[in-house]
Amino acid sequence: MLHVLLFLRHENPAHNGGPWYREIRRLSPTVLGHELDVVRGSDRRSLRVPGVGVRKERVPGAIPHKDVARWPRSFRPADHDWGNPIDCPSY
Repeated sequence: MLHVLLFLRHENPAHNGGPWYREIRRLSPTVLGHELDVVRGSDRRSLRVPGVGVRKERVPGAIPHKDVARWPRSFRPADHDWGNPIDCPSY
């Protein structure tokens, strides 16, 4: 539903957009019970390599974008109790 919220606000609803990351930071304390310090692009940094140019390097300890893109499921334990399904017809 986060995609829909961003779309209705006329903001970029993509997983790699600034609005997605902003909302993850805002919603995580309520949805996950703890804050997530995620910033778009912070999981990689540019590294100049003489004779080669610039390449990207993973930042040790940073939360990878692939996990942020799958929020909140990627931050819940494997045995998380999702509760009963909620009937929500889409059309």
